[in-house]
Amino acid sequence: MIHLNYFLDYLDRSRDDNISLLEMESQIQMTYPQAYQVGSDIYQIIAQKTEIDLYRSERVYLVLHIQRLL
Repeated sequence: MIHLNYFLDYLDRSRDDNISLLEMESQIQMTYPQAYQVGSDIYQIIAQKTEIDLYRSERVYLVLHIQRLL
């Protein structure tokens, strides 16, 4: 949950997407399908509620943190 708080606090920050995480995204999706689905759902809800174009790498961070909880 710490990452989720950090993520929400800094939605308006200016930075580039983390390319190395994006390159690993498909592998993470195959390895952790349940965590990927939950993380993607949270990512979509936050994007819809805030109406902010989120960085895709943030979804990967969420998935990895959620996997630790499962």
